[in-house]
Amino acid sequence: MAMDSPPPGRLPQPLYESLPALYLLAGAVALGVSRWIGPGWLAWLVSLIGVAGVLGGLVVWLRRRDYRRMQARYGGGSLPD
Repeated sequence: MAMDSPPPGRLPQPLYESLPALYLLAGAVALGVSRWIGPGWLAWLVSLIGVAGVLGGLVVWLRRRDYRRMQARYGGGSLPD
């Protein structure tokens, strides 16, 4: 196995780090497409997918940020019992 390749079952770090932005972008595009489609059940479905993408991207980004801040604050080890 090459040194630059991720372990099996893991994404390469640049792709992993960009996932929240990709979720946000995909959600925003889906919301835009739903507005372009016009009224109807398909527009509602695409809107729901868009909202899920935007919310998912925000949640992942905020959770990563909070986890990294906590690791930096507490030295990266496990918290005391």
